[in-house]
Amino acid sequence: MTDGTYVWSEDLAYYVETYGARVPDQVLRLAQAGLPHPLTAEQINAVAQALVPPG
Repeated sequence: MTDGTYVWSEDLAYYVETYGARVPDQVLRLAQAGLPHPLTAEQINAVAQALVPPG
């Protein structure tokens, strides 16, 4: 999942609920601010390229 600034695993809620993992305050403020603006196709491609392992 991403808000356009941060990317985190979809199982984050599990770790917060089960192990008490803390989410940084800045991430919480962004989440409370509402949905982000949609990503452009160029931004989506940039994220995809960053996540694809080389080779």
